[in-house]
Formats: sequence, structure tokens, C-alpha cells
Amino acid sequence: MIFFKVGPTADPVLGRGLVYRYDEYSFDTLLSEGFTSVLINDLNVEMNASNCVVGVWGVCPHTRWIDRDLTPPAAEGASLVVSSDRPFERGVSVRLNQGKNFPVYVDRSLGWVQVKGDLSPSAAVMIFPGLIFELTCDGRFASLWLKLAP
Repeated sequence: MIFFKVGPTADPVLGRGLVYRYDEYSFDTLLSEGFTSVLINDLNVEMNASNCVVGVWGVCPHTRWIDRDLTPPAAEGASLVVSSDRPFERGVSVRLNQGKNFPVYVDRSLGWVQVKGDLSPSAAVMIFPGLIFELTCDGRFASLWLKLAP
């Protein structure tokens, strides 16, 4: 099982940002220093060697997004550390949601995309502007929020 733990205030990295490439149907984080990742649908939640989330990249086809009015959660900037019952290996992704994809919603007027898990959130963490995780009270994944660049 995969858990997330909120760490101290995030270490800002100049130039880090999230982009969506419509022609590639994919998100990408600029200047991430990856070690391995956790897959949510086909998005890689990239972690560094200390298991801290540093970005998101991977396929998330805009042709499958479901239009909906969304309100992103209020979130404080912090780091997010990922843990698992099995050790992570360099370059080997671990899938969070086995067997089914979570729905992906979009609010085109606000520019937010939400990958909504099955659990109810109790906390929100902003890794950097445009990347927010919602977690349950026991540190499990609830949803992922991604901001489309204007």
C-alpha cells in the first residue's frame, strides 16, 4: 500500500512548473530531479531519491476529461513524502490504482484538472503552484489537482 506524509515547507525550485502538451496528451514538470514514480492512472508522480514528490508527468488525454465546475482546495505549500510496504527502486514505477482508472474532471474556465480518487480528503498540500494533492486523514490518496497554464 502507498501512503503520503506531509513534510516541512517545500523547497522552492526556480523554474519549476507544470505544462500540458495538448498534441502529446500529456502533462510534464519542468526541471524535476526524478528517482522513481508512483502511477496514478497514467500520470507519474515523480519522486526524488528521498521519496519526496518533485513533479508529475505522463499521459492524461484531454479528449477523456469530463467537464465540471471545480473548486480547488485551499492548500499550504509543503513537501510530500511517499512510502510503501515495499522499497522503491530507481526507475521502476509502482501503480497506485490497480485495475481501474480514476475519473478526470476539468473546469476549463478556471483551468483546473482533477484526478479524483475513491476516498474523501481531509488535507491538501501544494507541492508548487499548480500541483496540489488531497489526502485522507491516514495519508492515502484522495485526489490530484493540476493547473493548466493560461
